[in-house]
Amino acid sequence: MSTWSKGSKVEKLRREQLEHEGWLVQTWPKIKFGEQDLFGAFDLIAKKLGVTRYEQVKSTKGRMPGMTVETIKNMQEAWKHSCDHDEFYWVGYNTTTKEWRMRRILDPYVIGKI
Repeated sequence: MSTWSKGSKVEKLRREQLEHEGWLVQTWPKIKFGEQDLFGAFDLIAKKLGVTRYEQVKSTKGRMPGMTVETIKNMQEAWKHSCDHDEFYWVGYNTTTKEWRMRRILDPYVIGKI
């Protein structure tokens, strides 16, 4: 399975999980080439009870991969325009253990290496 199709499958799993928890979720059509993330950093947006979540979703077999410098810069730009009810998450799905790992990003200016 290509990394592109594996990523799409994991994003679909995450979307289904959030919808099951009562979130309204928006994703974008997948394309094989070119930019497809919202603000160059997020795979999906979820809304529930006045809270907006922005999530970057990754699949992994071990530890969560680090963010690229470009993703961090894009996340920082989106952060500048966020409000108190916005939440930013780095979400990893371990394809071996079938477990989700989430890290809330409280301030992308002090991310360092996640």
